[in-house]
Amino acid sequence: EVVILSRRFLNRFFPISYKLLLKYIISQGATLIWDYDDEIIETKEVSRKSFDYLSEKAYKIIVASPHNIEMIDEKYKHKVHLLPTTDGSMYFRLNDSIRKDRIELYKREFRIIWVGTSVSLNYVEKICSGIENAASRIQTPIILTVISNKPLEYSAKNFLLQNITWEREIAISEMLKSHIGIMPLENNQMTQGKGGFKLIQYLSVGLPVISSAVGINTLIVNSDVGFLCDNLDTYQWSDAIIKLADNSCKWENMSVNAYNLWLEKFSFNNNLRIWRSLIE
Repeated sequence: EVVILSRRFLNRFFPISYKLLLKYIISQGATLIWDYDDEIIETKEVSRKSFDYLSEKAYKIIVASPHNIEMIDEKYKHKVHLLPTTDGSMYFRLNDSIRKDRIELYKREFRIIWVGTSVSLNYVEKICSGIENAASRIQTPIILTVISNKPLEYSAKNFLLQNITWEREIAISEMLKSHIGIMPLENNQMTQGKGGFKLIQYLSVGLPVISSAVGINTLIVNSDVGFLCDNLDTYQWSDAIIKLADNSCKWENMSVNAYNLWLEKFSFNNNLRIWRSLIE
């Protein structure tokens, strides 16, 4: 009755047999809901022609950011529903015990976390000088945990770099004992189309965030939950880290605000309610 397509059927390829089958299924009364949260044309996951074909056949198009809407031909924009992708696998694990452990840990060390695929490791490397600078200006030891499918190749001098191979439970465990989450990006066509999922994950477990001011990130992050950096400049990132690592009251308030913002704007249960209404 309902076909939900996440991003595309096949990467970079849309066989005519798939188009014919999709057309047939729709002609028999099925509804197509198309959901994507990235710049999938720029990354060449789909061609412009395939993108327009899916836009035409879809009953509803679910996108994560305003930039995703700009990609759609004007005649299909009435189908669009803006719904940032969220994560329901962690928020319920944040409890008083976790909050207490984080505060105790804060007294001994300050933990920064980045979770992502190796394609974005170069952005993390570019802000390492900012982390070095911050670590040299405060007494608390700084630990950067990178969770990815490949390690960050960087020789840290003033902070401890911890590379961990991604596994879901490990990533969740590390986020729950971290103090801030980071999302550095360069500003280009591809990054402008990102859905900010990493930031939303961080917020769901009460992590203040430091992010590049790119695309939807500027709509997710406000001064109550973190900092936006205009570029990957050393001092913007180091100053933001110091403001959170050197002021426990500020960090604690932002942690509470981060979780509350997730509940207000990116709640898993709210997204689930919307999806149920679309399907039903």
